[in-house]
Amino acid sequence: MNKVAVFEKQNESLTIKTIPIPEPGEGMIRVKVIACGVCAGDELAKNNGFGNILYPIIPGHECIGVVDKLGINIKNDFSQKEMVGIGWYGGFSCNNCFDCFDDFPNLCKNKKITGLEINGGYAEYIICDENALVKIPSGMDPIKTAPLLCAGVTVYNSLKSLNLKKGAIIGIQGIGGLGHLGIQYGKKMGYKIIAISRGENKKEISFQLGADYYIDSLKNGYIQDIKKIGRVECIMITSPSSDSIQPMLESICNNGKLLLLSILDRDIIANSVTIVNENKSIVGWTTGEPKSILESLEFAKNNHIYPIVNEFTLDNAKLAQETINKANFRNVIKINEFK
Repeated sequence: MNKVAVFEKQNESLTIKTIPIPEPGEGMIRVKVIACGVCAGDELAKNNGFGNILYPIIPGHECIGVVDKLGINIKNDFSQKEMVGIGWYGGFSCNNCFDCFDDFPNLCKNKKITGLEINGGYAEYIICDENALVKIPSGMDPIKTAPLLCAGVTVYNSLKSLNLKKGAIIGIQGIGGLGHLGIQYGKKMGYKIIAISRGENKKEISFQLGADYYIDSLKNGYIQDIKKIGRVECIMITSPSSDSIQPMLESICNNGKLLLLSILDRDIIANSVTIVNENKSIVGWTTGEPKSILESLEFAKNNHIYPIVNEFTLDNAKLAQETINKANFRNVIKINEFK
């Protein structure tokens, strides 16, 4: 049998139950799950945030495990007991649209989101589209690697997309699950890092992770303090507060960008004069597909980048999911032992 944590209905808490172990169909692979990261995006599975969820649904899109059974007509080179992972992108892209042709299958309208539109990784076994799976580089710790399948690749891809020169000054606003990875990836990519957070409680850990500067955004005059550091070309927004947008917009240099990685609590309110007169922009970035996930994992392995994690059992998945916004960085559900 397959033990799972499932949202039976919209806005209900997770429940633990056992269901039959699923069989992989054509082009599908069954994965025995080792661990699954808990992401704030899992709340969308609970509250039907995108409005298209069919309940019951098993959440979880930072899933890592080993190949357990291959379906028929598998075209990619996967083998039994090989460690693999699946992120937000769950496959099923059409391979025939502009996004697919541009190597963005994760933007295809036909794609499925793991843990929202197809069952995710809060389970002992999961069925995956072979085209959504990524091989995990050897030697990586599955518990600490799981969150990199969404949070890690999102940070890495978004920073890479900016094409900034080494030595550029960037800000990381919100030192939580995304932000603490943003500091690490940004530093190893050669940027000078300003950690921006409310209060002083994240100051010490920010410096330990590699930040060059720390700004307490509760202090009066903090925007000027950011500007005094130098020409801030980008600030990554990782907290969900829309109140942060205008102050951060004022903090970046002319031609600078706000890099929006968080779904905000309400629509953006920003001064268009600031944007137009100073050539500033707000850009969003979603997560990644297997090719970019692998690239981000290899970068993390080579540069010793890992999240700070709190481990939970599958039986405690409800607690792990409901405390994610209060977590000390990342919660991870450990499901099966890796042998």
